[in-house]
Amino acid sequence: MEISSSRSVALIDIEGPPVARGEQFGRACRDQIKAYPEILRRTIAHESRLRNPEARAPSPSVEDLVDRALRFLPKLEGYAPEQMEEIRGIATGAGVPFGHALLINVRSEVGIFDGLPADGEGCTSFAVDRSATHDGTMLIGQNQDQAGVMEDLVVVLRVTPEHGPRMLMATFGGLMGYPGINDAGVGFMQNSLTNSVWRFGLPHYPMKRRLLEQRSIEDCLAVMKASPVGSCGNYVLVDRNRAVDVELTPDSMAVLASKEGVVAHANHFTDPELKKDDRRPSEWVDTLLRHSGLETMMQERRGMLSAGTMKELLSDHDGHPGSICRHHQPGQLAPVKTIYSVICEPDAGRMHLRLGNPCQGPYQVFEFD
Repeated sequence: MEISSSRSVALIDIEGPPVARGEQFGRACRDQIKAYPEILRRTIAHESRLRNPEARAPSPSVEDLVDRALRFLPKLEGYAPEQMEEIRGIATGAGVPFGHALLINVRSEVGIFDGLPADGEGCTSFAVDRSATHDGTMLIGQNQDQAGVMEDLVVVLRVTPEHGPRMLMATFGGLMGYPGINDAGVGFMQNSLTNSVWRFGLPHYPMKRRLLEQRSIEDCLAVMKASPVGSCGNYVLVDRNRAVDVELTPDSMAVLASKEGVVAHANHFTDPELKKDDRRPSEWVDTLLRHSGLETMMQERRGMLSAGTMKELLSDHDGHPGSICRHHQPGQLAPVKTIYSVICEPDAGRMHLRLGNPCQGPYQVFEFD
């Protein structure tokens, strides 16, 4: 059964120093934060069976997952001590142990200890520069495809730090780094990627938060180069001037220019060198169709693209059930579906978000002011 998408997504405002921001986030999202570890335990079990349908190994307990998350703490303390203060504040505000709050910000990276896939996510993302929109503004967005049980954890977080840009992100209760925009015009979206390398390294989420603290794509690329990630990921980026795509692995990074102002990406490598070690297309063939389908539709409408146009394109069902707008299928081994669709207008500081499938109703609108 699909999770109901009738509820409105809550806007959570946090501000001030790190611990205070965390406490505000924790108090506002107490129920989601308390529910998350058990949901993660269930989705990791799905991922294990997706990799090997014959697997009968017992699922890790919540206690096991928390213990695994704590093993990342030295890496996180060294990379982002301020974020660790914020996570301690989240734990205090939600009334949960620190390891519980840390687990939310490590997420599926704990699966490295079982050799599980780095993500159970799909996702189809895009960016458009000024040359391809109808009004000369920037656009960025995606359909976020994950296990349907994650839908009830979605919130919009608006961050006003003591220093640096304000941030607006579509995330989950207690998770500090996820796709969105800042008021300097920088934005990013994400896609899961899988190659043969997945090592004990930095989880992606602290890096994602740092991306939203930057003022340009060049700054974001510098952050990525300095982040010793342990798994792969794709990042669609925009700033005031351009849109690019970045395919990131533990060993390398490929920066890919837009095609006539348009960027589209799904869940396979497109860089000629990196795709030699791609593991996803053999397991998830529809990634090729989602990428090419979205890119083709965007190019056909080049010069006319808008937030409204992208809502239409993200609702596309060509290739169903493995379409851009993905619906959960009864009996599906890993119940992945579109849990939310997000479209951002960085110039206006505006986010359009539809909880659940974009084909099923209107988007909510969130702004900095």
